[in-house]
Amino acid sequence: MGGRRSSSFPNAAVLSLLSLSVLLPASLSQSHSSCKSHKFSTKKTFENCIDLPTLNAAVHWTFDAATSALSMAFSAKSDGWIAWGLNPQGSGMVGTQALIAGKFAGAALSVDTYDIQSYHAAVKGPISYNVTGISAEES
Repeated sequence: MGGRRSSSFPNAAVLSLLSLSVLLPASLSQSHSSCKSHKFSTKKTFENCIDLPTLNAAVHWTFDAATSALSMAFSAKSDGWIAWGLNPQGSGMVGTQALIAGKFAGAALSVDTYDIQSYHAAVKGPISYNVTGISAEES
């Protein structure tokens, strides 16, 4: 999947993720070790992860400073759909550049990019960030 690339990403996203991990109390990250023990079927590993206990989910990431590439995974339990996104324009949903995964209309599990331009419908299409190697898996 391709798209235009914002020069502020991935630096802004990495700083946000790193800021989040710094702000969480040490006791929280130690008491929830599920992200560190999560195994992906592709054998992919990540240098960092953080549990999101309220969402029963976790974010995993590795940032390669030499190439400015951010590899990440979002693991969660769901019977429906799961979305993860960044809004480089503001704090609302409109403008969010999202990855949405799910089983839609009885089809197999899939994940696609969505440029959220309104509150009425999410339309599949290119986003502002260069996205490669996109996939979804069930466990």
